[in-house]
Amino acid sequence: MNKLISLSKDCFDWIITRATPAELIQAGVYLLLGIAAILVADRVMRRLMARSMKDFSEELRNRIYLAARGPGRLVVFVIFARLAFDSFKKMPSNLWQSVHVGFFPIVINFTLLVLAYRLVDIASQLLVARSEQGSSNLDERWAQLLGKAGKFLVAAIGILYVLSFFIDIKPYLASASFLGAAIALASQKTIGNIIGSLEITLSKLFKVGDRISFGEYDGFVTDMGLRCIQLTALTGEKINLPNKDLVDQQIRNYSKDKLVRTILTVGITYDNQRPQIERALALMAEIVQSHPKVNRVTTTFTNLGASSLDLEAICWADYKTALEYKLLISELNLAIKEKFDAEKIEFAYPTQTVYVKSQA
Repeated sequence: MNKLISLSKDCFDWIITRATPAELIQAGVYLLLGIAAILVADRVMRRLMARSMKDFSEELRNRIYLAARGPGRLVVFVIFARLAFDSFKKMPSNLWQSVHVGFFPIVINFTLLVLAYRLVDIASQLLVARSEQGSSNLDERWAQLLGKAGKFLVAAIGILYVLSFFIDIKPYLASASFLGAAIALASQKTIGNIIGSLEITLSKLFKVGDRISFGEYDGFVTDMGLRCIQLTALTGEKINLPNKDLVDQQIRNYSKDKLVRTILTVGITYDNQRPQIERALALMAEIVQSHPKVNRVTTTFTNLGASSLDLEAICWADYKTALEYKLLISELNLAIKEKFDAEKIEFAYPTQTVYVKSQA
């Protein structure tokens, strides 16, 4: 950094003391042209953004424009500043070369880093907004994480770039790479869970609030973390399940929008004839559909069981917790029992008929 300051001072002293009036005028013209080019670049940038970002809101376009305007202006001005600097043809070659190799690339690199940081910040906010609207495969949690990771990466590059002016950072980078490899080997399970979380998010297997089932588990997703998900089972207990174990499971998702698919099964006796069976199906549809949490229902005669005629009601209902599910089932069962009793429709129960063969 001291070398850069000394270089700037030497260059300024030479221009003040040795530059000819013609060279100063030519350099001034280039600087004025640079200011004019900045104004033109602003208008061109606005028009290009308006054409290429028609799908974006005006507020977002303005934010991107404001983020890119400052670095863009500086890049344009540096280009004309280099042309102005080249006007001093009698400057010693070593001084001229040092400015071109040392000063201008540093300004450009810092400008690009600032631009990258601002654009990453806007991109992360855009991902969060799209995830909240449901128009992105990433949920809000991953959108925020990717945004923070991107900004951290750009900031880390900037810090390393600054440190390179004071110390030789190559040995430290080599040590950091070995340390990173060791940490990765020691954290295989954690990394596996993080990758599993990303796969679940991108494939949209489920989201918080959905009712899912797999294996012996059936319940509502109450939290989705980078390491595991939390499932509230229909029996009430909370279960933490690692993400990497979920990826290989056959997961059933019973939720759609705000509704959950629910199946209610009732068995009636074989004494009922077709009119009674059809009446029972109609009563089930009427009872289930009349519940305030039920959106739609379909009833079917599903099975000739060992001791019952099985009737099934498939409905889409609005409930989010295991307790709400239990209350819904309880209220529907009570209503069905009351109606069936009033209509003299008998419920089946396990029975067994024994035939005794007599021998002479």
